[in-house]
Amino acid sequence: MKIDALRAEMEEDLSWRIDEIRFFQNTCASVGSEVGQQRFRKALVVLLYANLEGFAKLVFTTYVSAINAEAVACQEANLAIAAASLSDVFRYLRDGNGRVPDYKKLKLPDDAQLQKFARDREFLSQALELMQRPVAIPDKVTSTEANLGRDVLRKILYRLGLPHEDFEDIEPDLERLRNLRNNIAHGDAKQGISKEDYEKLRDSTFRIMRDLMLRVTHALLSKQFLLSTADTYEANRADFFM
Repeated sequence: MKIDALRAEMEEDLSWRIDEIRFFQNTCASVGSEVGQQRFRKALVVLLYANLEGFAKLVFTTYVSAINAEAVACQEANLAIAAASLSDVFRYLRDGNGRVPDYKKLKLPDDAQLQKFARDREFLSQALELMQRPVAIPDKVTSTEANLGRDVLRKILYRLGLPHEDFEDIEPDLERLRNLRNNIAHGDAKQGISKEDYEKLRDSTFRIMRDLMLRVTHALLSKQFLLSTADTYEANRADFFM
């Protein structure tokens, strides 16, 4: 796994996003009146959120792609990664209409509960083989649901086996930005945004993006996606973030 190359890709993506935001900030400064600038900053807030959500998606997608490329067996991955990789199997098990191959040949009753039992039995017969299957995390695991906030972030982290406790310090700022974006989009924030309030939002947004990149990079470096490295990650993460 080429961590340096992955980090460079994320850094490059973050750089153009920051440049774009600053370009429109400069455009805002050229607006003649303060009232006009306050109204313009509402659009800047929407831009901040869009870039934060887009960057978060890129960071988590990079993490997933890097893990998939390692082709580790499900039995070697942490439980979240293994469960995500076997989502097609679990979906089949939960499907009330799922049919075990050759079920009719068994000459058993056409009973829904018995068919469910047959699926469970088939799963156990293939469990060893399934756990040796290479990890393949589907894209939907990193979905931001077009509404990235505390709850959606926690969903993504949980599905990837990353402790959301490591990200709790950024959650208040993330929620603040998301709520203001929603208010603007819904027409509730009729008043403009002051320069001071905007700059606080901008600085916290940049911090969140950098923190996401830093912490996901550390998760890759420490191979937290492996079942055997969870304890090592817990022991080393404090030193890494100092």
